[in-house]
Amino acid sequence: HGKLYTIMKITNRKQLQDLPLHIRSQIPDDILPSERHSKSGDMLKPQRVLYHKVLDVYPDARWNYRPIPHRKLELDIALPEYKIGIEVDGWQFHGKHLSSHFKDREKQNLLVIHGWAILRFTMKHLQDLDTCVHTIQQAVRMRENTHASH
Repeated sequence: HGKLYTIMKITNRKQLQDLPLHIRSQIPDDILPSERHSKSGDMLKPQRVLYHKVLDVYPDARWNYRPIPHRKLELDIALPEYKIGIEVDGWQFHGKHLSSHFKDREKQNLLVIHGWAILRFTMKHLQDLDTCVHTIQQAVRMRENTHASH
């Protein structure tokens, strides 16, 4: 019995995000549009490692997720079911220039207004991925407890 293969052209990250997890997980990392077209390619490797660690615990986690329709802002990693966004901040792209710093704060404020909780990790935090995942799990538990009490 032969396997049935579907060939599809993925031209943007949104199309990739919308694929079922069992298909997304089979796409090699080196061909993902988010990596080939990113301005901050060197930032992506640590983020990707955290993303895969998060996927182990939360299979519906999303990479470069756009949580607000008709807005271009993206979360590095998202748990849409819990409205938790995870951002990996590096000095080079998130703090070196005042305009980037300002945009990051504006983005976070908009996400909070839309009901998202944002967790921020630095490259130093990523040296201990288990602690990062534990922090994410604590945030999920808090969100679950908050929703259960309403």
